[in-house]
Amino acid sequence: MTASAPVRRADDSPGPVVVGVADSASGRAAVCWALDQAAATGAAITLLHVVEPGEAGRAVLPRLGLVAGRDLLRREARFVRSVAPGLTVTTERLRGSVMWALGAASADAGMMVVGTHKSGFIHGAVYGSTSLQLAATAHCPVVVVPTASLGVSAGIVLGADGSPAGRAALHLAAAEADVAGTDLLIVRVLERLEDEAGEASARAEAAALLEEFQVSARAAHPGLPVDVRAVHGSIAHTLVTMSTGARLLVLGDARSNTGENPLALGAVCHDALLNIQTPTVIVHVRDLDPRADRAARAAAQVGRP
Repeated sequence: MTASAPVRRADDSPGPVVVGVADSASGRAAVCWALDQAAATGAAITLLHVVEPGEAGRAVLPRLGLVAGRDLLRREARFVRSVAPGLTVTTERLRGSVMWALGAASADAGMMVVGTHKSGFIHGAVYGSTSLQLAATAHCPVVVVPTASLGVSAGIVLGADGSPAGRAALHLAAAEADVAGTDLLIVRVLERLEDEAGEASARAEAAALLEEFQVSARAAHPGLPVDVRAVHGSIAHTLVTMSTGARLLVLGDARSNTGENPLALGAVCHDALLNIQTPTVIVHVRDLDPRADRAARAAAQVGRP
């Protein structure tokens, strides 16, 4: 099986899985998902805890926040080694803004993993969430893990999108399904149109995109079970609902690198993370390995007129 992280070092080894560690149920959920990912892909795992200046300053002793962070990292490292003794585990303790520290650490990471306690259906613009901002600005794919996702899960769900970021998401989703030995479901969500001609055109475009994605995924990962489905509904709500119980929901952030607000995600990714029910990874166009994309496109054309 091939390693799934699209960000790789010069020697072609996968970059580490970096997990933001917090003393909470959501923090432990992130660590559990990250260690499974590292064990499956052969990547190292880095446990990173950030102490914000205000947190340490409110302590009875100025260094109390840093000491607590050190003890937390030691505890989580012992936990990881007890579950997966073969993993290479490192710890890092930083001071500063959590979002910016994690963002900087993502530059050398194959994947960034953070936990969240958020769930429940919320619509509209909500700013200030560390996970939302990190997903928009990180230099690697960002996996957000909800506390409720602990337990047995299977299957990878991809929200199909024909943008460059959507193709980067396809590359990661297929590799994730391959390395996990599970199925890949590619979903294209359509908003229903009253105009019959427009509806027929949208259905035809969706069918063509799904066929292309299915052929590309199977060509890159022979033997991978790939199913496709076109459905009508609200995009984020539908994808969140259809991926409940899956190992991972994969979304491309089509808004990345557009020159718009760098701390904001596209509407679908934004709403999916606010309504999160299962681990969700946000993939940017900058995460795509151009060589893999060209190879997949070429393979998809084999046998076509």
